[in-house]
Amino acid sequence: MVRLLIFLGLLCLAALGLAWLADHPGQVVLTWGGYRIEASASVALGVVVALAVVIAILWGIIRFVFRIPSLVTLARRGAGARKGSRLCRAA
Repeated sequence: MVRLLIFLGLLCLAALGLAWLADHPGQVVLTWGGYRIEASASVALGVVVALAVVIAILWGIIRFVFRIPSLVTLARRGAGARKGSRLCRAA
């Protein structure tokens, strides 16, 4: 119940923040390498959030790839333990 209330409170805060951003539009200008990019503040916020999601997904994939050897080792140990326990029960 407490988690639900916290979630609803955070959801309300996010809605209030987005409503405030919609009521107070701003301009974001990025000049880099001879290019000039202009966007509204809400579009810039959306791009930042989307970039954060993409980075989080890529980080998860990279972590999984580097954990594969240890996962295979754990699976082999588990298979050996199961095989050993089957042999003990059969005897």
